[in-house]
Amino acid sequence: MTDLQVRPLDVSTWPDFARVMEAHNGVWGGCWCIAFHPARRPRSEADPANNRPDKEALVRAGEAHAALVYDGADVVGWAQFGSVDELPRIKHRRAYDAGAGEPPDWRITCFFVASTHRKRGGGLGRARGCAAGDRPARRRNG
Repeated sequence: MTDLQVRPLDVSTWPDFARVMEAHNGVWGGCWCIAFHPARRPRSEADPANNRPDKEALVRAGEAHAALVYDGADVVGWAQFGSVDELPRIKHRRAYDAGAGEPPDWRITCFFVASTHRKRGGGLGRARGCAAGDRPARRRNG
């Protein structure tokens, strides 16, 4: 296994994030990990073609966070995280709300490993650990 590094998603790492997203067709049919953010457009204007520019705008505004896992110069995975306000949309909301107590301070909504690095181990766990625990990638984002 190679020596993987973790960096935050921000303006300086956006081109790397965009490159791996484009290599995987925007992930999940062009989602660009925007589905859990507040809706930026009316439902009638929902179109995967809007997801890339919308995600970039969120990153530039400091309203989208992720721990990016690098193998050398390439992003090979990430874990998206943020506050409940930043990522209010979740799957199975009704079931979640039925059993929910106090809302958490933050949540992890997306994990992804590039197809070139799947079944190798390490990358996703490293991103998840940074988003959930030690968080060296988060320290630079505040």
